[in-house]
Amino acid sequence: MWLAFPKNVNLINEDHNGRLVATPRAKEFLQYLVSVGLTTPKHNG
Repeated sequence: MWLAFPKNVNLINEDHNGRLVATPRAKEFLQYLVSVGLTTPKHNG
């Protein structure tokens, strides 16, 4: 399953309701991707 890697490297967890939750490590990684220009911030609206 494609979720095995992010779970194994502690990027996502599953809560008690089965929802996927980004870990603090994942949030730091996403901020890094934005800071080096590999992606752009999400704009709602």
